[in-house]
Amino acid sequence: MKYWKIAIVACLTLYLTACDGSSDSSGDGDNVVIEEISLTGITLSMSEGVLVGTLAEEQLQITNGPEDLSTITLVLTEDDSEYFSVEIIAGEQPGDYLGNLSLVQSLLGLGGSDLNFTATVSVGDQSLSVPVAIHLTELVNTREAYQHQGVYAKGSSRISTTESESDLVIATQPQHGTVEVYFVGNEMWDFNYTSTDCFVGQDSYLYQVNGEYGEVSVNINAALHDLVIEAETDTVKVIDLSMELPSNFTQTITITQPENGISSYDSDTQTLTYTPNSSATSDSFTYAANGCAKTISVTVSRPPLLLALNTAESGQELWKSDGTVAGTVLVKDINLGTDNANPGPFLKRLSDGVHLFFASQDGERGLWKTSGTEESTVKVKDIAASYGSAINLTLVGDDVYFTTKTVDTFRLWKSDGTEGGTVIVKELPILGGDRSGYLHTVNGKLLFNYDHPHTASNPRGEEAWVSDGTALGTVELKDIWPGGGESDFMKGSVIEFEGNLYSGADDGSASGSEVWMTDSTTDGTKQLADLEVGSNGSIPTNFTAADDVFYFTAVTSDKGDQLWKSDGTAENTVPVKDMDPNSSARDQDLFSSDFFYGHIKQGGDINGLLFFAAKNGDYGIELWKSDGTDAGTVMVKDLMAGVNFSSRPGDFVELNNTLYFAAYAIDNSRNLWKSDGTEEGTVMVKSFGPDELQSGGIEVRNGIMLLTIGKGGEEGFDYELWRSDGTTEGTYFLGDIL
Repeated sequence: MKYWKIAIVACLTLYLTACDGSSDSSGDGDNVVIEEISLTGITLSMSEGVLVGTLAEEQLQITNGPEDLSTITLVLTEDDSEYFSVEIIAGEQPGDYLGNLSLVQSLLGLGGSDLNFTATVSVGDQSLSVPVAIHLTELVNTREAYQHQGVYAKGSSRISTTESESDLVIATQPQHGTVEVYFVGNEMWDFNYTSTDCFVGQDSYLYQVNGEYGEVSVNINAALHDLVIEAETDTVKVIDLSMELPSNFTQTITITQPENGISSYDSDTQTLTYTPNSSATSDSFTYAANGCAKTISVTVSRPPLLLALNTAESGQELWKSDGTVAGTVLVKDINLGTDNANPGPFLKRLSDGVHLFFASQDGERGLWKTSGTEESTVKVKDIAASYGSAINLTLVGDDVYFTTKTVDTFRLWKSDGTEGGTVIVKELPILGGDRSGYLHTVNGKLLFNYDHPHTASNPRGEEAWVSDGTALGTVELKDIWPGGGESDFMKGSVIEFEGNLYSGADDGSASGSEVWMTDSTTDGTKQLADLEVGSNGSIPTNFTAADDVFYFTAVTSDKGDQLWKSDGTAENTVPVKDMDPNSSARDQDLFSSDFFYGHIKQGGDINGLLFFAAKNGDYGIELWKSDGTDAGTVMVKDLMAGVNFSSRPGDFVELNNTLYFAAYAIDNSRNLWKSDGTEEGTVMVKSFGPDELQSGGIEVRNGIMLLTIGKGGEEGFDYELWRSDGTTEGTYFLGDIL
């Protein structure tokens, strides 16, 4: 290893003529005198950015100069500015100045070279530039070089050396970290380097033993990197950071929330998820470890919106739309001619964006897949009519599950999107009146209800089952109501919340129907809370997941129907509000079955709010909201005034942080409304007059709000598909459904 010493080639005494043109070599008056520039004897540490010396008064001294420091400059020539940086600082007396010289790049390998400066002194609009040459000469007495490998920004690295002398010290600290030395015995020293900032690149420091120097270099890597990803609107994008992070990475990662979506990070799996909202076209957010942040830039696209539309020429077939009339086009005439293919429902795999759906062709109902083009729309497998109708299409990971049923056999199927991978998982015997089905998913498992054949010798009822996709792994989850009773678990209102499914269930004991939960294991399938002591039960329903709680309605003998909330623990399962304090009787019309939690923009804020339809003694069934408190649970607006009149709002959806819903008018038409959760911000978007916005006829898919409109005629209803952007002008017809 080589080290270098700066030696001065010339010492200069300079005189600057004042603005009046006079000259005075004495340094008195207005003249600025550079008496001496002498850099001889400064030893360089070879460390990036380390201050290698401060020029003393006899080395660079400007006396009797201007008192305004900003008029003094010391400029480097362009060729050598990559090695040094300089600054002028005030001296002890007014008008006296000193110079500081800092090394910004290693000088190794430059032995015998000259580095050239230009010293420029300015007063007013007058200046004088003087060249100064610095010659590098070799230093001697060097020691062994070491290197820290695989250090990450704000990380640590410890290396063992072969140095044995007891008087070893650290001569210079690195620019981007700190170093400590430890005598570990056996005449060996360890150097422990800790990166103190987010710098990525080369750092170094010197150690010294008996006047000899050795250099230790540090290779600092980036633990995190800027990422560029692609995502689709309203679709979860999973980013596996384990492929980006070092194998020994243990630091905590934090993320910021993007402007046009929602992000989260799972430290156990080192996966980051991002979901853009329906209007996003691009987005960005940061992820950081120890404060060292990197940017994730997102390009957001809108996938094709798949539809089942009907025309006189082709019947009901597979279409796609970008939300405009011109952009609503036929994808494929699956069932040629005017016969209907009846495609749907559509489920999209996250891994490749492929949609799977049922469709009919030549009398056979089968499983199909598409990427939104005619060429990619192909049959996966016919599901023979002898198996019965295929229903309950449900996605678990990249596999879709569905069921078929004949008079004596219930079959659970799964498919990976190929003909060979579309198989029967389990066949189970059933009897007439069977109610098996109701597919759900939690923690990567499929849950469903199976109605055991009930016989005198084997009295069994309908209970929850679980499947891992294999025949052996498809088993009863738990016999909640032992014997021939039916627990009704997961048959009505069901939600997934923080790794558990919640639903009402009756275990046949004295508690009646209460809130139950399951994490897909037998031990994790249990009653959450007994809200109404006695066999009547609280009959919980209307389960709705929010950010940190879930809501539901339940009945107790002392309060009647109430709104409740829970964080998944018994002690924090509490009532929110008694909707009708004047009655303790159960009123099945008190709540509608439509409950919706959304993030609604109110002024400059976006608030999480629960919306639902309810009535009390003063109003009919109208729009309510709740923030989870008694005081914050209030009616939003009486859309149809009078206790005997009800607008019966329902079919709640959220688009761009605004609530949309359907409600009846006094003429019995059902129309489109929107709300920001305030009375004045709750207004009608469009009236459909004698036609009717159908029950269940509002949905948001791929950032587009779709409406199903029924048009009465002499032969019954015809159904049309409309779209809306939330304005009257932007609500228009797309195509016929039937």
